[in-house]
Amino acid sequence: MQEPNKGVDNGIFRRPEGVPKGVWGTHGTISIEDIPDDNKEEVIQFLMKYYMTEEPVSSVITKITPFSEKDVRTYLNDGMNDGICLYAIDKGRDNRLVGVTMIRVLSRASPNLHRNVDMSLSSAKGMLVFMKACIHDVDFFTFKTGSTEKTVDYVLEPMGLSVHPEFRKKGLAGALIKARLKLAAAVGIEGTMGIYTNSYSQRAILNYPSMKIYKEIPYSDYLVDGKAILAKLNPPHPSVKVIGGLITKEMA
Repeated sequence: MQEPNKGVDNGIFRRPEGVPKGVWGTHGTISIEDIPDDNKEEVIQFLMKYYMTEEPVSSVITKITPFSEKDVRTYLNDGMNDGICLYAIDKGRDNRLVGVTMIRVLSRASPNLHRNVDMSLSSAKGMLVFMKACIHDVDFFTFKTGSTEKTVDYVLEPMGLSVHPEFRKKGLAGALIKARLKLAAAVGIEGTMGIYTNSYSQRAILNYPSMKIYKEIPYSDYLVDGKAILAKLNPPHPSVKVIGGLITKEMA
């Protein structure tokens, strides 16, 4: 596990030079790798086709107020700027793109760096209000470890995970989560915390003993103008959960 490059940018995360881009996991014929610069547009198109239309909360909110393509691109590019997003390509099918895990790094020294970008997305106000409700009173940099707490400088925040329909329910989502935790451990990120809206991804991350639920909001309890607009998500998704935990050396 290496120390992140803190540089002179007020503690903003910089990927250590000693951790080159490469392969972080495999799943059958599928390779999980850092996203090359030349493939970023392909990844954005993949996420706009699948994640932005199928993620539970987005699928509801975008029917009320659609996200603009400009705002979606701003959000995704902001995450990819940290240089730790991963994609899954099927080596047995000419490197076909079959999955993506979008992740970014929050810095305790500059905690609002990414949040400020989020707040600039004018077409996504409904989603931003939802996210604000989820993270209210949650300390993203302090983790419970038994009877004690540990505060860390950098936190891996998941932004979204998407798998091609043909490859779902085959363990690829779990493999993507495992790969991103391995990468995080390698670059010196000590914790992860994020909003999990999908019951399947919630189960996958909670398989790790160090992960805990820090907050939960039943979808039937989230109201917009007095209406439970997300209640229809249950089943199969009864609630949104903020899940986090320390990233251990064993994950590297």
